[in-house]
Amino acid sequence: GDTTIRQDVMADENGDLLVLLLDTHLFAGQCHVGTPCGVSPKSLLEQVLYFVSAYLMINDHNHLAVYAVQGDASHLLHLSIGDHTPQAPQFSNPTRSIATGLTALVDAAGAGPASTLALSGALSRALCLIHRLRPSAGYAQAAGSRAAGPRCRPRILCLVGSPDVPLQYIPVMNAIFSAQRAEVAVDALVAGAPGFDSTFLQQAAHLTGGLYLRASTPAGPAAQHGGQPGRHHSHASAALQYLLSCLSADTATRSMLHIHTPLGVDFRASCFCHKQPVDVGYVCSVCLSIFCQPTNDCAICGTQFTSGVRRKGAPLAAHS
Repeated sequence: GDTTIRQDVMADENGDLLVLLLDTHLFAGQCHVGTPCGVSPKSLLEQVLYFVSAYLMINDHNHLAVYAVQGDASHLLHLSIGDHTPQAPQFSNPTRSIATGLTALVDAAGAGPASTLALSGALSRALCLIHRLRPSAGYAQAAGSRAAGPRCRPRILCLVGSPDVPLQYIPVMNAIFSAQRAEVAVDALVAGAPGFDSTFLQQAAHLTGGLYLRASTPAGPAAQHGGQPGRHHSHASAALQYLLSCLSADTATRSMLHIHTPLGVDFRASCFCHKQPVDVGYVCSVCLSIFCQPTNDCAICGTQFTSGVRRKGAPLAAHS
C-alpha cells in the first residue's frame, strides 16, 4: 500500500500557537516553603531551552510566547510570532532572552522562602495574548468556527512545581472556563515533589482537552507501560522527555499519538468562605456559591435562607 504521508497532514501552514508559563520557583530550587523540588535549576533550564529550540524548528510559522510566573506577577521573557513578522530586538535570540530574563528574576527574588504562584493572572494574561495573536496566526475569530482557521488549537503549557493557592480558586476557574469557551487547550507538566499534584491544572486540562503530566513518574512515559517499579529518574531528566515526546505536538497531531495520561481528576470545588477544597458542602440555590458550613445568608449574593436544621450536603434553599 501507499505509505506516503501528505505534508499537509503533518504540518499546518499557519503553525502552532503556544504560550509557555514557567514557575520561577522551580528555577530557584524551591517549590514549597522550605521544601526542595529535587530538581537542578540549571539542568531544568537547559531542558526548557532545548524544548523551545526544538519547538521553533518544527515549523517556521510556529508562534511562541514565554512568561515567567512569580508570586505576584508574570513577566514576558520571549515572543516569537513566526518567520513572516519582524522580531523585536530583545527577542531575536529565544534561548538567550529566556535564560537571561529568567535568571535575572530568580536572582532578584533572592534565596528566601518560596511565595505563592500567581497562576490566575498568568492564565488570564496568556489568554489575552492568544486573543490578540489569533488574527496574525490565522486562527478562526469565532469559537466553533473552524472553516477559516487552522486544524490545531492554541495552547497554554504550564510548567509548575508550586502548590495551588485556594484563594485563587474563583479567578483560576474563570480563566479555565474562558479558555474552554475560546477553544484554547491548557497543558500542564508538574515537577514538584513525588506525589505532588495541582487540582487546578488537572481540571484545566480535563475541561479544555489538554494534557496533564507529571515529570516525577518512574522512568518517564515509557515506564508507565511495563517499566520496572521503583526506578525513578530525576525531574530534570524526565522533563525534556515529556516536553519533546508529548507536549511539542499540536492538538491535531496528538490524535495520531498514543499518550499516556494519569487516571483520575480531582473535581473537588473550594468553598467561597474559606477557599478550601470540600467533599460535601452547602450550595446557594440562587448564585450556586459553595460554603463549607451552614449560614443564614449568602455572602456572595445576599440571599436570605430559610431557618431550620438542614442535612449536611443538601442545597441551601432560598426564600421564595
